[in-house]
Amino acid sequence: MLDTLKQQWEQFKAQQPGTRFQAQHRRGHQGAKSPMARVVRAVLAVVITLVGLVMMPAPGPGMLVVAFGLVLLARESLMVARLLDRAELWLRPRALRVVAWWKRRRAPDRA
Repeated sequence: MLDTLKQQWEQFKAQQPGTRFQAQHRRGHQGAKSPMARVVRAVLAVVITLVGLVMMPAPGPGMLVVAFGLVLLARESLMVARLLDRAELWLRPRALRVVAWWKRRRAPDRA
């Protein structure tokens, strides 16, 4: 199972930004899957995302749980996959600027 997850992560990273989630959606729809299984996965993804949103104010991995739920939802919904691709293109340069700013700061100032 870990090998499969690692392989999927490598495929995800290899995709060009702005197309990653749509490619993930296409890979998720390869092969015959029952409509009921897709509905169950979509509902589970929504529940995980909502749990992550509830966890956001508390210390812990709320943002990570939300991201995980959205990625699962993108595998089932092309619309969500497209929105996440657009969000990645919008967020990527901003995140890189924040990381560069953080690295320029002195070590005592980071704490």
